[in-house]
Amino acid sequence: MDKSNDTQQVKHTINQLITCDIEQGIDDAIETLQMTAERLESLDDPGIKNALRALERCASRLEQHYVKNDMAKARTALYLAAEKGLGVRVRRLREGVGFTQSNLAAMAGTNQAVIQKIENGHSTRPRVLSAIAVALNVNPAWLQFGDGFANKEPLDH
Repeated sequence: MDKSNDTQQVKHTINQLITCDIEQGIDDAIETLQMTAERLESLDDPGIKNALRALERCASRLEQHYVKNDMAKARTALYLAAEKGLGVRVRRLREGVGFTQSNLAAMAGTNQAVIQKIENGHSTRPRVLSAIAVALNVNPAWLQFGDGFANKEPLDH
């Protein structure tokens, strides 16, 4: 394959990455970035080598932000749920990170029935809500009232 075909393939791959739905296909996007980087390594063109370095940085940032921070997607989605109540916030965050009610209860030092009641709209003691917030790594005021931001610290973008 000649250099112009390689360049066309790289451009096509980059266009696919630009238009992909990053939330739905992050693993695919990272894999495509890595495969493109491997292909670029075989080419002897300074411009292509610069593109390779940019792709490697992009893949690294994607992995750090989305793959290593499993809660990022769940937290982002929960900004939209803030006005819907405590039970919805707890349920969506719990499901977003893949916890069962029992998992969350164990991490928060309570039992599954308490989590179920909260998710069904019942209130509970502030101490229990604080423990749930710690277990889910979110701001306790946001969890209880929907005020402020869900994250304890802003996400890196």
